[in-house]
Amino acid sequence: AFEIVRFSVPRSQAQTLYYRASTYLPEEALARGLVDEVLPADEVLAAAEKVAVELASIPGESFSISKRMLRGPVIQQMADNREEFSEDIKARWSADESYAHIQGYLDKTLKK
Repeated sequence: AFEIVRFSVPRSQAQTLYYRASTYLPEEALARGLVDEVLPADEVLAAAEKVAVELASIPGESFSISKRMLRGPVIQQMADNREEFSEDIKARWSADESYAHIQGYLDKTLKK
């Protein structure tokens, strides 16, 4: 997950997301560069379809090469980290303290 955030999120926002795990309203997420656009719910599907059509118009092999070049280092780093941190991450996520923290977060978030 950390590599995905590092790849997808502006560098200036990554550390805040890692340490605080903050959630943002749509307009603030847009201002922070965490999302590409904010649309009313009834416009999302049409906008997604438009992007899909645009991407589908790119020759497949060219698109594939671009994706591999862009994401390849991230995928490799994820594989390396999985080997190095897998046991630590499993232990942390399955700890009672983690469950309590997650439950507290859900309780707070679902009240909004």
